Amino acid sequence: MQTSIKPVVLLVLIAAQVMAQGPSAFVVTPNGDRIQGSAISADADGNIKLKIGAATRTFKKDTYRDAYIPKPRAVEMLEQAFIEERYDVVKKQAADQFEAYKYLGWAGKIAYLEASAYLAEGKSKEALQIIANAERYARPDNEDLLKGKINALIAADQDQPARLLLVKLKAADSRETAAFAFNTSGTLLLKEGKKEDAVLEFLKTMLLFEPGKVPVQRQEAKRQVVA
Repeated sequence: MQTSIKPVVLLVLIAAQVMAQGPSAFVVTPNGDRIQGSAISADADGNIKLKIGAATRTFKKDTYRDAYIPKPRAVEMLEQAFIEERYDVVKKQAADQFEAYKYLGWAGKIAYLEASAYLAEGKSKEALQIIANAERYARPDNEDLLKGKINALIAADQDQPARLLLVKLKAADSRETAAFAFNTSGTLLLKEGKKEDAVLEFLKTMLLFEPGKVPVQRQEAKRQVVA
């Protein structure tokens, strides 16, 4: 019997607000300044309210670059459902979580999980639609969003645009993201029948990243090299 995720936030109306407590909540201004606060909320139009001490500062939708809260418990639960391959749960819950947190730094992650759930069922068209919608809210360099887009493009046999995005991700600060890029490049080369070139890409993952740092990606690279 499937267990559904109970939403932390109930979206009763489109204008519902979500609030997160903690010193890690912040807003980034257009010039790059980070303004820290103890609590932050976003309404359905993208207007942000940041509590700073006893005061509250309001940022209209187009007057800030980013807003961020620590990973919400609801997103953690969505990730766990995906790991457990409960794709029906991910698809059912992702839309509500996206609406709740799309202006607070989690549009890319949630869209990645939802798109990946559809890809697991062979539905690349739906996955690409989810990514396209999320691109309106996440930064263009959001690594989760880019990984989701690459996977969806490859599933839809749009290899060339996927290959261009992979070049960018190989230089990512995140070890996990960079390893993903090398492995996915190898997968594309295998798809083209270029086995020797593919092996070189997988070997890069094994040689460039220490054991224990990217265990899933290194295991996949090793599996592919042995194969």
